[in-house]
Amino acid sequence: MNLMWTQLQKPLMGLLIGSHIFLSGCGGGGSSGDGNNTASANNTPTIAITASSISITTSSAGLISASLGSDITISGSGSTDADGDTLSYQWSLQDKPASSTVILVPSSSVNVKFMPDAMGVYDFLLTVTDAKGAKSEKHFLIKIDNLAPTANTQVNVGFVATPTVMPIQSVHTGSTITLDGTASVDPEGGNVSLEWFLEKPVSSTAILALTGKTAKITTDILGIYKIRVKGIDAKGAFFETVYAYNADNKTPLDKTTSNIVFSSNPVSKPTLPVTVNALITLDSSQSTDPDGGALNLVWKILAKPQTSIATLAINGKQARFTPDVLGAYQVSVRSTDTQGAYAETIYTFDANNQAPTSIIATDVGSVSRDAGTNSISTSLGYTVLLDSKNSVDPEANALTYEWSIESKPTNSTLNIGNATASTLQFIPDVMGDYSFKLTVKDNADAISYFVSTIKVNNQRPTAIISSNATPMSLPQGPTIRLPLGTEVTLRGSASKDADGDPLSYLWTIVTKPLNSTAALATPNSMNSLFVPDKAGSYTFKLKTSDPSGAYSEQNLILDTGNTPPVAVLDKSNITALTGAAVTASAGSSYDEDGDTLRYRWFIDARPVGSTAAITNNTAANMSFTPDMAGAYSLAVEVSDGTNSHTAYLGLKVLAQSSGSVALTFAPLLSKYSQGLDKLVVVASNPNALKIIDPFTGAIRSVALAGDVTSLSLSPNGKLAAVLYSGTASLIDIEKATLIKTFTTAGAQTDLFATNTGSIYLIGQSGGQWVDEGVARINGYSGQREYTCCSWSFYGTQKGIFADKINKVFLMEFGLSPSDIDYFTLDGTTGDVIATGDSPYHGDYSMYSPLFLSGNQSLVFTGAGNYFNTGSLRYAGKLALKGGLVSLSHSSEKEEALVTIMTSSDNYPYEYSYQPYYQLFTGSLLADSGTLALPLINSQQSYGLEIFHSANGSHVVLVQTGSNLPQGMGVKYHVIFR
Repeated sequence: MNLMWTQLQKPLMGLLIGSHIFLSGCGGGGSSGDGNNTASANNTPTIAITASSISITTSSAGLISASLGSDITISGSGSTDADGDTLSYQWSLQDKPASSTVILVPSSSVNVKFMPDAMGVYDFLLTVTDAKGAKSEKHFLIKIDNLAPTANTQVNVGFVATPTVMPIQSVHTGSTITLDGTASVDPEGGNVSLEWFLEKPVSSTAILALTGKTAKITTDILGIYKIRVKGIDAKGAFFETVYAYNADNKTPLDKTTSNIVFSSNPVSKPTLPVTVNALITLDSSQSTDPDGGALNLVWKILAKPQTSIATLAINGKQARFTPDVLGAYQVSVRSTDTQGAYAETIYTFDANNQAPTSIIATDVGSVSRDAGTNSISTSLGYTVLLDSKNSVDPEANALTYEWSIESKPTNSTLNIGNATASTLQFIPDVMGDYSFKLTVKDNADAISYFVSTIKVNNQRPTAIISSNATPMSLPQGPTIRLPLGTEVTLRGSASKDADGDPLSYLWTIVTKPLNSTAALATPNSMNSLFVPDKAGSYTFKLKTSDPSGAYSEQNLILDTGNTPPVAVLDKSNITALTGAAVTASAGSSYDEDGDTLRYRWFIDARPVGSTAAITNNTAANMSFTPDMAGAYSLAVEVSDGTNSHTAYLGLKVLAQSSGSVALTFAPLLSKYSQGLDKLVVVASNPNALKIIDPFTGAIRSVALAGDVTSLSLSPNGKLAAVLYSGTASLIDIEKATLIKTFTTAGAQTDLFATNTGSIYLIGQSGGQWVDEGVARINGYSGQREYTCCSWSFYGTQKGIFADKINKVFLMEFGLSPSDIDYFTLDGTTGDVIATGDSPYHGDYSMYSPLFLSGNQSLVFTGAGNYFNTGSLRYAGKLALKGGLVSLSHSSEKEEALVTIMTSSDNYPYEYSYQPYYQLFTGSLLADSGTLALPLINSQQSYGLEIFHSANGSHVVLVQTGSNLPQGMGVKYHVIFR
């Protein structure tokens, strides 16, 4: 006898209307009984039907009654056959209440279980057939006339701030779990009594403490704790809810230290405009503590222009600084009392003004100037002109000028009056020095000063020019590391003097290793000998001088002693599975001295609880089998006996499988919603959209209107769009509800959903240029909003939506050579603003499906090559071991995961899925090996589709029972690791 099972889905807080049916088969058999004879003297079976449920009642008239939401078992096991033939059973649901959505899958089991979802009468028909084909039929009526109580149990877990109702929750040992069922109600207003049951780990001594309608338990050891609450109303209808808690983390030891940190929001003062080079003083001497305690002041420059070198000069409770370039400066002062409380104030200064620059030009007729000084020499009686017309202000502000006499000879009677022009003209009246001060001011009152001294004498100066070139010191020595005891020659012979003067030399040792007594043999020679006595670095200085005293100094560094080896690993990062051996080699390490190398491997970091060890940790090649999932850091120390060098290997270890969800349907199309962390799958028979939680196993269904040709999720993962033939639907994934089904007015082949519910449609089945290249429909109303791009694209098309760059990439079937096309959307209107294709036409093999990198900078094709999404320029190709089936890329993890399919060598070709998936890492997507897929129920699993979850876990849709697509006996599962 064949058994057919359907999983019962129960809401987390109790049974509700709309719960699914499951069928249970207990076997079938026959017994003797009266019946009608057939033409071959065969008796027809006699049918006897019974019903059982905790809420079943039977009226005096014999009518069976039960409560809404009850688990009801209807049994035909009492049926008999007078001839003793083996009996077979067939159940069907003939009638039900108008609002009921219960669908009874035809069953050949002797028993049938169902859960009523509406009040009213349900009519079941049982057909019993014996081995000779004789049949009997009997109807069985059940009246649903009572509502089950409503469960509203509140859960409070001690270590979780906000309780979350999940099929299983992770808690710490020592957690106190409180379940409060006081809000449980009966829709008819009757009393609801609660019964509590506890399942706990074998060695646990925890007890369930009951107070009224609340229960408490404290987890004492690691393991699974299950608490079942049953609420029963006056008529026997009931709900049951099981709460499971996994105490998978021990409470940490009480070695906590208290660190009370006071936090205060800084107060920002309004920005003050200042002038470059102004002196700014900040005075906090008036800062006080309301408690009378002493204050500690800390000053900081938080921000300043990039080229500024301004610093704070702090003197007690005052700080000063001078803004040296244009730009914004931020200074903070924090006052902290003895208790650690503090107040912080931020002052911002905008140095938006510069003082003007004074430039004085002079014209003294034929009198010569002494170049390179700030003074001018002239003779008595000549007219002197001081000109500052070229003075400038960086902000181009207007300038004012003021001249004054700072000093003049004792007998001079020169008076320049109120001189405010840009030039000053005067005639010196006596011999001596005259000093004039020019003050230039801009409209921001910034001032610049320039003092010019006029030397008046009767003798013209005599210019005497002499020159001497400075020598160039060029010390030379060996550039390699030398062993101790080696006689080294330090050469200064390359030093030179541009004048050809003879040079003198002086060698000195600037630095040397600790305890070294080495000395230079001839420090005053051009070349000097030196013997290092300690390993380390020596610094020598060579000073060369010419007879005029000009000199030059240069340093020379000499390294002595043993050369450390260089540790080299054949890989820097590995991703592996628990229980799978990891190998690495340091065999490429080297030593410049040729010394024999020794190796030692260490585990510098590992998950808490790991006890795995490195096999042969003193060899160049190591093997390590991680025993727990998590991050490891392995190190190899390479030594030459004197010095050593260490290299590191990063190891990311995944669980073989952190969990799996068995599917009772064949997945046709699948996408992953990272926004909701759900796998969304299209199934058939019946057509439905399945929303799967890979981590809890919960599955929700939404009925679909027909066979699906394409599936798309909105970028935020909350909406799904499905395409049928000529129609499409928009679905709310979060609520698992159908929003709208509407006509597409065409034979499109792909679609893309946005976060706002707009749906873009492309393609046209039939193999011709599409007369409506892109169409946009409002998924909520079904109204067509926009069309464009006639005759731009060809035939059947499949693509992918890159929402971060507002582009859709697509490939057209039937055109040669293959090419990636695209259209760009306006970020505001959503209309198409550009179309185009890649610059390659037959240069690279490319075909659908298309995939995107996590940051959408790359688009991958089914051929394994990938292109930059900005330019569609070729960027690389994955080293695939077969044909690409599915790809997922994570920019955060810097990895790409790929499932593949291989084919046989001979015709007819047989394609098969593989028991592993490939891993590519880093910015270059280097081939990083394969990760084996787990055994499920002792059967090897094979990869179909692969995804990254919201936190970067690997989520894989797999099949068991066969590696062939749609092979006989395959079963489907979802795993994560």
